[in-house]
Amino acid sequence: EFRCFVHQNRVIGVCQRNNTKFYSHIVEEKTAILEDILKFFYQEISTKFPESNYVFDVIRSRKGKVILVDFNPYGAVTDTLMYSWNDLDRLAAQSPNTISEQLPSFRYVESEDGVQSSDYAAYSLPKDIRDLSTGEDPFKLMDLMKMKIQKDGDDSSSSDGD
Repeated sequence: EFRCFVHQNRVIGVCQRNNTKFYSHIVEEKTAILEDILKFFYQEISTKFPESNYVFDVIRSRKGKVILVDFNPYGAVTDTLMYSWNDLDRLAAQSPNTISEQLPSFRYVESEDGVQSSDYAAYSLPKDIRDLSTGEDPFKLMDLMKMKIQKDGDDSSSSDGD
């Protein structure tokens, strides 16, 4: 999944949404990924979306296949992930003079060493609880129910002996 920053109807930056993981295919396919995202942007978004400054998220499921996930406002309320707003302001101020400069900035985790911890990891719920609440792992719910039933059974048998 990728976050794309649009300023004055021009994609100025693209970054990996999940910067806590390294994906080798991004390194190997970076140019093709950018080309697919830009093709999608020009064919599906740029002429149809009424704003000129915004952020959109996409998934590139395979070569040539990009799916729109979300739109966000261009501004401080939107997480810039691997950029800062100062970085984006500098990119927006640049004008593309050559074909090579027309490709937007692309930030991604380039190696296992580049993995960043989440800014919110210390404040988040445990992964098991998040998975339960979002339905991501239905087996965890079944395991939790089995534990509850077993605990209730243990509690009732211990109270019967009193």
